[in-house]
Amino acid sequence: MRPSGAIEFSFNYGFALANSVVFHADPGPPPYNEYLYYTASNAESGLRINGTVGTSQSVCADVPTRFSHSNVVAVLVSPPRLTLLGFSSGGGARLFLQGNAGQTNVIEASVDLTGWTPISTNVLDYTVCPICPFVIFDDTLSSNLTRRFYRGFELH
Repeated sequence: MRPSGAIEFSFNYGFALANSVVFHADPGPPPYNEYLYYTASNAESGLRINGTVGTSQSVCADVPTRFSHSNVVAVLVSPPRLTLLGFSSGGGARLFLQGNAGQTNVIEASVDLTGWTPISTNVLDYTVCPICPFVIFDDTLSSNLTRRFYRGFELH
């Protein structure tokens, strides 16, 4: 049985080296009796994660209490990229948002870089371009403004 919710990671007994961090997670007292021990380090192809998952006790002598894995490589997923393509025939800004297929992305606008307002929410479609999904958005409200700033992000 596993605890519900997130597992807390602790650096109380961890340490950092030049190119790696060692840490553990302990989801709590019995009845869980589970522990996780990981090393995260730089690798040529990304972040390398090696770890051990175990239980502190077993009800049966022939049931393993420790499972290890290594050479797991985490690859950085690029954030969406927002580009100003130019202006539409009505004078509004035409924006190009490129990101990850199937993900929901939000474009926000601001006149002062302090207050931001969502102006477009899109799920990037696989069928538009499977390797480079994008959306083009015309900000018709921007034609009446002296300046307007934009940012885009992916919802998680």
